[in-house]
Amino acid sequence: MLSLGQHSLRRCLLSLAFASAAYGLAAAASAQSSAARLELEVGRSETRVYSSPTPLVTGKRVGDLGVARRFDRLGYRRVRGRRPSVPGEYFWGFDHFWVYQRAHLVSGQKAVPAALWGLELKRPHGEIVGVVEVGPEGDPVGSNRRAYVEPELLFESLTERRAPRVPVELEALPDVVWQAVIAAEDGRFFDHRGVDGRGIARALLRNARAGQVKQGGSTITQQLIKVRELTPKRTLGRKVSEGLRALALEAEHSKEEILQAYLNSVYFGAVENVSLYGIGAAARGYFGVEATELTLEQASVLAGIIQSPNRLTPARHREAARERQSYVLGRMKDLGFITTAQADAASLPKVRARQLSAGPTTTLRNALRTVVEARSDRLGDGRGVVVRTALDPWLQEVAEKSVADLLRRFDPESGVSAALVAARISDGRIVAYVGGDPNKLDGFDRVQSKRQPGSTVKPFVVVEALDRCGEQDELHLATRVRDEKLTLELPSGPWTPRNSKREFRGVVDLRGALVDSLNVPTVRVARHCGFDVVAERFEAFGLDLPAERPPSFVLGSVETSPVDLLSAYLTLAAQGRPERVVLVDSLELPGGRRLGSRFGQKRGTRRPVRSSTAHIVRRALEDVTWEWGPEGSWGKTGTSSRGRDAWFAGGSGDLVVVVWVGADRGRGLGLSGRGTAAPIFQEFASKATASYPAVGQERPKRVVEHWLDEETGLIVKYENSRARRELFRRGHMPPRRRLLLPRSVPILE
Repeated sequence: MLSLGQHSLRRCLLSLAFASAAYGLAAAASAQSSAARLELEVGRSETRVYSSPTPLVTGKRVGDLGVARRFDRLGYRRVRGRRPSVPGEYFWGFDHFWVYQRAHLVSGQKAVPAALWGLELKRPHGEIVGVVEVGPEGDPVGSNRRAYVEPELLFESLTERRAPRVPVELEALPDVVWQAVIAAEDGRFFDHRGVDGRGIARALLRNARAGQVKQGGSTITQQLIKVRELTPKRTLGRKVSEGLRALALEAEHSKEEILQAYLNSVYFGAVENVSLYGIGAAARGYFGVEATELTLEQASVLAGIIQSPNRLTPARHREAARERQSYVLGRMKDLGFITTAQADAASLPKVRARQLSAGPTTTLRNALRTVVEARSDRLGDGRGVVVRTALDPWLQEVAEKSVADLLRRFDPESGVSAALVAARISDGRIVAYVGGDPNKLDGFDRVQSKRQPGSTVKPFVVVEALDRCGEQDELHLATRVRDEKLTLELPSGPWTPRNSKREFRGVVDLRGALVDSLNVPTVRVARHCGFDVVAERFEAFGLDLPAERPPSFVLGSVETSPVDLLSAYLTLAAQGRPERVVLVDSLELPGGRRLGSRFGQKRGTRRPVRSSTAHIVRRALEDVTWEWGPEGSWGKTGTSSRGRDAWFAGGSGDLVVVVWVGADRGRGLGLSGRGTAAPIFQEFASKATASYPAVGQERPKRVVEHWLDEETGLIVKYENSRARRELFRRGHMPPRRRLLLPRSVPILE
């Protein structure tokens, strides 16, 4: 008598037999389809996270844009002395950069076919002057093509650490690789139409004799469907669905295309807690070789792993792996793939794992996962989603290297870590995100962690002074402020702020107080305008303050996170236009339907500052970086008490960048913003700016420029040895110097 499970399996067989006849008719009429399309399309249960495409525009240099490195990251191969002949190759010469671009997907699951095109370059620096395509005769022709580097696949999971897949072409693999997999998983692969009735019957009989499930009946095609299309639930209906989809897949694609897709997607276990999907990653992970170099011994071990990756991995279970390898070799011999001598001579190879990468930093994956789970429950249900970001993989690599280079200066036992986050001024989209030491996998995200920002908040004190200043008359950058000892009587007792160098300058102007980060003049300005209105200005920029706040908040003795500071500086850089910080550009269903767009930190709709004021303050911050930063950069360093936290916040080109360096436990380390955070910005921005040049922002109409006498603070008509150019908001500037009084502007006490 058959058991209930066997009755269910018999019904499953009847359903699949009926469906097989129907799909057999469809197979004859199915159109040809490429393996590239099969592997490009996202399965219903797959998750993929993509970077943004990189436009290759005229006027830029291919070296500055990192074009070769970007294609290297995508797995393209550089050829020399000839034009690329197959997809996945590029050639970089003096006059042209040719690339045979692979087929790829863009937003909405739209497939772009493979194509050969080139960038026309101008000597001697490789400046892009045009785009050319290849005509029917193989000759270059003019083109209106929009040239870009296609999006890079950053992650294929937001719930586990995966090594990047290394896709390989079936024809490039040694025959023993695919033969071993067929022998282990589906000996009749080339004989069935997606569902193997004999295999299911054989499995049913063996399981009935054993009294338990000892063998499955799934074909390679069904396994591919299960990996890509179905959630982990195991029901009769799901088994029927698996079979029907397998029949449909075989009606549309060739056996070779299905086998290649399977080899590039099947799970091969994990090495050092990094999961391996696809034969390319498995070959590297277990044996430190490319899949195209696998031997019979290595291929038979990898094929054996598929049945039970956690139980049969040779890294931890050598005896079980050897037993399974023997079975695979025996099946290969039975199928005529190898001889008895070859099977007997094969031994268990040593595991020589190559150091594996799990892609960009763990903190970035976790941050993306948080956004996705807040907007969609698909991950928890085992369903897939496509995440599109503005992340730039080359700049992410640069950012991680910049952080890692700085942290190498410290003893590993010091506990020092760092964070960097960068976004485009033009739209708030994040292009680089490093939440900690790239060489450590603790998962703690310092981009979201709150610490004291030090002097990086001082520009917002100046914003209030120039924009409104409470009930007082607005100040300007030429306002003179006394820099002498100051004591404020507080409920908690007297407070005497001090400058970082423990010295006073007597009288300074507001620009000098900002650029040189003087504490006492900053406190005098905040007191003059009113600490409450300054606090309101901070909050308008998205900087949260506690209900009970000491006046020292104007010097950064409150807590904020790098991403909050990034948002505030983005608004300042965008001339007061509120801009949402966007980590996820869009979420899509695997089929292409969009679930939503621009997911990130919310911002208000009202301008927290006049465009004229924002422009003046941002321009003043150029004086901070002009000696050491990239050309056109600007920003502010910051250091918290006892050097616990070091910061830089500012920008270059179309980017705003925030850097934090410190110890998670908040120990005093004697760090400084200029000495530790600024070098990270400097290294990152020197490479990033070329890819993201400044987007033209005209000077607001209410901003005027005049010559200013630095000694008196008065406007003068002509340049002289004591004069500098200064920006003012129209109607809010010092008087001109005249023969009559005043001889200088008043001093703010």
